[in-house]
Amino acid sequence: MNRKLAIASLGLLGLIGLGNVARCVDREEPSQGCSIEENEELSTKVSVSEAEINVKADVERLKAKYPLLTEFDLKVAAKMIYFEGFPDSKLSSEEDYRESFTGIAEVIRNRYLFDNCVENPFFENGFCGINHFDGENSFRGILSKKNYDSQNKTYEHQFSSWNFKKKYFDSEAMKSLYSPDLNKQKLDLAYRTFVHVLESDSNIVHGALWYKNNQASDNMNNRRGAKVQRWHGQPMITIERNKSKETCKFISHFEINPQQNIECRLEKQLIADNDNMVIGSHNYYRGVLSETEYVWNNIARKTYKWQTPNRG
Repeated sequence: MNRKLAIASLGLLGLIGLGNVARCVDREEPSQGCSIEENEELSTKVSVSEAEINVKADVERLKAKYPLLTEFDLKVAAKMIYFEGFPDSKLSSEEDYRESFTGIAEVIRNRYLFDNCVENPFFENGFCGINHFDGENSFRGILSKKNYDSQNKTYEHQFSSWNFKKKYFDSEAMKSLYSPDLNKQKLDLAYRTFVHVLESDSNIVHGALWYKNNQASDNMNNRRGAKVQRWHGQPMITIERNKSKETCKFISHFEINPQQNIECRLEKQLIADNDNMVIGSHNYYRGVLSETEYVWNNIARKTYKWQTPNRG
């Protein structure tokens, strides 16, 4: 399905509002930044009432489908989509940005559906009962969640924009959708895109649960001395089930004495599959369900692995 056709129903939201930004970056001496006069002019243009976007009304309309939804959720999601997708050197037109914002919004929505075990047409969820993305705490949980970085022994937000743009997510900044130094047209587009994705069956990223800007993450990892990560084909979620002490049915595949104490278990995994889904600078990954049999000898503590066929 043509992605551009799939998101055309968002409608025309105005021309790209890059004029104010351009004045700050087109100087011969960029280090000067914006003058006070320019900031005051920007503030006048952006300090508008949120009446044209009725957050409260949108929450009330979407509550039946997303019972945990709050006004804070819509605002924080719009800001996150804005920072994650703008600016992007690979995008130019408003249609490009609408498509990019839609992909990011779908991943956020899919994580909510995944953690809350909501039946949906976007992906198969074989992992009900685990709160992997913190979706049980609604969209604010997903967007503010921290993951442990074993390389640097620190906790980092799973959405990197929260790390780098945290001043826009503090309690004072979150009182409003807008901020004087942000592009209002793009924020409006991010907000309307997220609302559209929540109330529609938009699925241009094929049920993706993850996305990654490879260039940005590689640059960040190189600065930190961390290992560059490639997601395609990697297990993203793993749970253990059906653990039992018995003679493994695949015992003949290993040189193990059947009289020894053998323990078997089955691990269920979601494997990241890119499926050639790229929008702008982002690569999108869906989860493909697979199962792996693990066999080990409890006495010698030696582990053997056996990959079973994909059981769907």
